[in-house]
Amino acid sequence: MGVADVFKEVRGLSLPEAAARFTAARVPIFPCVPGEKRPLVEHGFRDASLNPAQITAWWQRWPGANIGMPTGLLSGVDVIDVDRKPGGDGFTGFQRLQDAGLIPGWSAMVMTPSGGMHAYFPAPRFEPQRSWQAANAHIDFRGEGGYVVVPPSVVTQPDGAARPYLLISGSDTAPRRVNAGAIRQLLDPREPAKYRPRPGGLRSQDAERLAGWVAALGEGERNRGLFWAA
Repeated sequence: MGVADVFKEVRGLSLPEAAARFTAARVPIFPCVPGEKRPLVEHGFRDASLNPAQITAWWQRWPGANIGMPTGLLSGVDVIDVDRKPGGDGFTGFQRLQDAGLIPGWSAMVMTPSGGMHAYFPAPRFEPQRSWQAANAHIDFRGEGGYVVVPPSVVTQPDGAARPYLLISGSDTAPRRVNAGAIRQLLDPREPAKYRPRPGGLRSQDAERLAGWVAALGEGERNRGLFWAA
């Protein structure tokens, strides 16, 4: 059972009931502050558990706790987090990703309490993709080293309204992994680092060290060493 299937099953459930459903589906979770996104446990997403007894204990202690889920290898999903704030939103950037063919098909689409969006994708099993932010594009990538809050959690907004995370769609096509590096390059292009020679060339101690290294090479290696040193 995938995460999207669990999202469908937890509609209308209380938070403790939903937490139990995630655990039954073998999705690791952890408790977050009621009405917020901050973890309640000491090590945050690193404390995420699949142990039914642990999950029961947490939600007996904090029945109003929101449900956090680590992204990346632990849960098997990566998430593109489209933000929406008074200063701007990431929907234009998300459309650019679609137009560029960088979003081949998601497994679930969730509306966040702020009116933003979480798009879920399968995470690579053997090549984890690190989390990052593209602040100017108002889009975050939640992969290895990250987490998201999941339905049916509720977050209190600046206007005082408590709004839930809601599953708004599954996928019309087979979900596919995304290339986080290509997505970041499109949203937040970075120029390659340029080589800047040290003023005045090599320092004398650098030159001596390099000369000693070349002299220590064998005859067959020396020509290659001189070529590199040049």
